[in-house]
Amino acid sequence: MSCENVNNQEREEGLLALRHLVSVSPEFRKISEKTGVLNVYPKDDTNIFFSLVRTVVGQMLSRSAARTIFSRLIGRLATGDILKPSDIQNASIRILRECGLSQSKSICIKEIADSVESGNIPDVERINGMSDEDIIKSFTKIKGVGRWTAEMIMIFELGRPDVMALGDTGVLRGYQKLKSGQRGRTLKSLQKISVKWKPYRSYAVLYLYRVADE
Repeated sequence: MSCENVNNQEREEGLLALRHLVSVSPEFRKISEKTGVLNVYPKDDTNIFFSLVRTVVGQMLSRSAARTIFSRLIGRLATGDILKPSDIQNASIRILRECGLSQSKSICIKEIADSVESGNIPDVERINGMSDEDIIKSFTKIKGVGRWTAEMIMIFELGRPDVMALGDTGVLRGYQKLKSGQRGRTLKSLQKISVKWKPYRSYAVLYLYRVADE
C-alpha cells in the first residue's frame, strides 16, 4: 500500500517496520530503494461482507479477471450503492454462475451472506478487539473460506501488522527472487526466516509481492 491515506503514526510505523526488516534481512533495503516505504493500515470504510466476497471472487484469478467478475456481480445484483448480503441471498446459483463464478465460489459467497446476516461473522468493531488467530477461526468457519482469504483481509483491509501469508505463491516467489532466484528457497525456509520478521510480517508480505511482480 502506498502512503496515500496514511497518517503520520502509520508512516512512522512503516519506517520502523522497514528498519527492522533490513536489520534481519538486508535484502529488503534494495527492494525499498525501488518501492519506497510501504505501509500497512486499516481502511476507514472496511465492510467485512464486501471484503470476504471480493477476496473469494479473486481466488486463483488474475486481478483483471477478478475485477471483471466482481463488477458483474455489483452491476447485476446490487440494489443500492454497495453489494449487500441480501443481494447475494436473493440471487440463484445460476445467476451467480452467469456472472462468472464457479459453482464452489457461488455456494461460498451465499454462505458468507448467510453468516453475516445471522451474526455469525463479527462486524469490524468486534473484530478490532479480536486476536489474529481468532479472526482466522471466525472467517474459516465458512465453507470455502480458507486461511489465505482471512490473511488477505487482515493485511489489506484491517491493517494487521504481523500476518505471514505462507500459503501465497506470490509471497514464496518474491522470497525466492529476494534470495537471488535460489529455487532451493522453499516454503519451509521461508517459514523459518519469517520468524525473524516479527512483529512486521505483513510489511514483509507487501515487499515480497512487489519483488514477485518485477
